Amino acid sequence: MIKNPFLSVSLLFLKKTLYYLIILKNSLPLCLLIILKKIFASLPPSAPLRETSGL
Repeated sequence: MIKNPFLSVSLLFLKKTLYYLIILKNSLPLCLLIILKKIFASLPPSAPLRETSGL
């Protein structure tokens, strides 16, 4: 099985998104804001390093 760094980061991102949805299910606007910020933060090529060390 070939490890795709982008795929593993995407899976990590999806997991975090699920956690945010569960934890912040009562404050959806804030949750959407965090998700949008995560998506925009993952656009530059240096994002995976920041993503894994960030949270």
